[in-house]
Amino acid sequence: MTLDLSNVPKELKLIMELLKAETKVDIQSIQSKWFKDVNWKLFIKQSLHHRVFPILHSKVEAVKDGLIPSFVIERLSFEYKRNTFQMLQLSGEMERVSRLFSQHEVRTIFLKGPMLAHELYGDLSLRTSGDLDVLIPINKLTQAEDLLERQGYEKDDYIQTVLNDWKWRHHHVTYVHPKKKIKIELHWRLNPGPSKEPDFESLWNRKT
Repeated sequence: MTLDLSNVPKELKLIMELLKAETKVDIQSIQSKWFKDVNWKLFIKQSLHHRVFPILHSKVEAVKDGLIPSFVIERLSFEYKRNTFQMLQLSGEMERVSRLFSQHEVRTIFLKGPMLAHELYGDLSLRTSGDLDVLIPINKLTQAEDLLERQGYEKDDYIQTVLNDWKWRHHHVTYVHPKKKIKIELHWRLNPGPSKEPDFESLWNRKT
């Protein structure tokens, strides 16, 4: 079965062609027709929307001279550097929070973010992330919240609670550091209840 790409914008098709290319030789063998009549502003917009610009930035630099406008290469390079800085900042905060929680015997499993970037690509800069997601045992939630608040984090208290049932209807609370501009989501479940899912102990025992 083949996918019907007839209605896919040319800009997105070019992005897919570049993503498929694994080496510089592969990139330079992409036919020049792919680079004709491209709306380059839309190309940038699609790259940002689908969050593939960290991978694309090095690929566009390897394309033969003249096929991609310089402003496109410069914009993707700028976004790549900005994202790299943000991921390094998140990685540093992840280590600090992990160490803090460990010192107070709060076990943590970090989800997505810098951890996933390292596992998938071996390179923090090749994935985007806007926050840190950390899974903890539900009986440690109050302690974890207190620890974050002592570090200057403020709770984004959007949850409406009735008879203290929010822990079962929701699966995380959000904290934001006003100075660092970092958001942390404290999870006690992977998904909102009451759906069945592995408990923390099961996930902890499978942790690599």
